[in-house]
Amino acid sequence: MNERVHPDRRHPAHHPPIERFNEPVILLTTVCAQNRQPVLACEAVHRICREVWKAADFWRVGRYVIMPDHIHLFCAPGRIPMPSMRQWVEFWKSQIARHFPSILGGPTSVSAVSVSNPDGTEPVPPEGRETHKLWQRDYWDTQMRSRAHYDEKWVYVRINPVRQGLAGTPDEWPFQGEVFPLAWC
Repeated sequence: MNERVHPDRRHPAHHPPIERFNEPVILLTTVCAQNRQPVLACEAVHRICREVWKAADFWRVGRYVIMPDHIHLFCAPGRIPMPSMRQWVEFWKSQIARHFPSILGGPTSVSAVSVSNPDGTEPVPPEGRETHKLWQRDYWDTQMRSRAHYDEKWVYVRINPVRQGLAGTPDEWPFQGEVFPLAWC
């Protein structure tokens, strides 16, 4: 997004994915921890993300990188007609947040605010447990326009841990992978 056009934009404009010329619909999505807390880059979060993304297959997660305070992932619709991206992101964020206290060893439930299940119902936190906000409310997404665009964005995402000084090479960063192959035809 051009900063000169929307200098005060704090929330992304989510345009519906467009099917073009019989090419795949692949989106790069970025989700951030609330207040950019560096709580995501650990083996337990990595494992839970993979489990949730495999089960919540309304959209299929391809390649991803989990950074300390945000997650980049490529995804494609897993069903026809194309499901709501917003509901899917809110759903998996809530599922990961429900597991978060056990990762930290704490007794409280952590869940996203304003989260709904894919069927539109609101998830209910466990009785008697305090709810905290793990995720920022919104997310960013960009639709890939071509194979070259997809490859370029993957290089950008993959090198992120190196740019941040967290790894010497992309292959050294342990919190990345691929859940489902997303092929650009």
